[in-house]
Amino acid sequence: MEEREFWIALNAVSGMGAGQKLRLINELGSAEEIFRAKAKAASWSECRPLFIQNLQFADPEAIVRQEEKKAHLAKAAIITLLDTAFPQLLREIYDPPLALYVKGSLPQDMSRSLSIVGSRRATHYGQLVTERISRDLVACGFLIVSGLARGIDTIAHRSALASAGETIAVLGCGLDIAYPPENKNLMEQIANQGAVLSEFPFGTEPHKMNFPIRNRIISGISAGVLIIEAGEKSGALITANCALEQGREVLAIPGNIYSPTSRGTNQLIKQGARLVEGVEDILEELGISAGEHSSGTAGSQSPPSNIKLTREEGKIYALLSYDPVPIDVIIQKSGLCPQDIHTILLTLEMKGIIKQLPGKLFIRV
Repeated sequence: MEEREFWIALNAVSGMGAGQKLRLINELGSAEEIFRAKAKAASWSECRPLFIQNLQFADPEAIVRQEEKKAHLAKAAIITLLDTAFPQLLREIYDPPLALYVKGSLPQDMSRSLSIVGSRRATHYGQLVTERISRDLVACGFLIVSGLARGIDTIAHRSALASAGETIAVLGCGLDIAYPPENKNLMEQIANQGAVLSEFPFGTEPHKMNFPIRNRIISGISAGVLIIEAGEKSGALITANCALEQGREVLAIPGNIYSPTSRGTNQLIKQGARLVEGVEDILEELGISAGEHSSGTAGSQSPPSNIKLTREEGKIYALLSYDPVPIDVIIQKSGLCPQDIHTILLTLEMKGIIKQLPGKLFIRV
């Protein structure tokens, strides 16, 4: 067996984190030595009891044979930290995974990438902002990274795909498990137009404890992390903390101060995260020249450049935002007669730049 194969086997032995396994490799000199001298490995001060127990019964050749067979059937690849194909940005973090299971095409250069994460219970505002920011980032040549979770993650992936962009999904389970189940088709689409990856061996269930572990990969594999809607205890905040520890940029979309899903993001901004109103803020924070990109941004007061509005239409559009606005407020602030306002709102909706919600509420799209 080659040394890289021992790394694959060691990665599959549960009971201890990647950082500790890497320190054990440095202590003993190689992953092969860990399996050859199990008693010596077990005596290492940082070794966890569960890892020691699992190591005693681990057959590295059988593990590698099984994992490579499953990878072949899944049309996936296994990349170790020793391989040149391992992403450079991820290699730089203090506890990179020993191995990655990858389905799809994983670019070596991830310098123009951004991770987008947020609430699993996205509001209409969060959905609209995620769609627009993702679209504009793709137009700027960015690759979108996220975690395939419900809510903001799913919207970010779908928006990138819809814009003919690349996206990477980082799983908290094995590549052979679709989680959440309703994202099975999306997972396949991502593999065809980007990559799905995991550090967990095939068959690993999506246990709750896996997700904080995978979050360090979401942040570590990209140039920065953008948080779009997060409650006070959201898992997205774990990703933000990982990014800070890894020296990555942390950015956040401001939200409604009365919305529970905005408390986490607004708190991040208070603590120094870059406030993002549009893609220009992201480019500036990452030190990237804007170049050609879409002008529609999360904080823009104007409609997309290809949409022409009359003076009255522009006045009504300016009163709307990505939070629902009641018709009574529009009438009060516009100074126009209700009949004209209803006509203008219908026209704006036909132009595809606003949407009417139940309860006579109106919102930008």
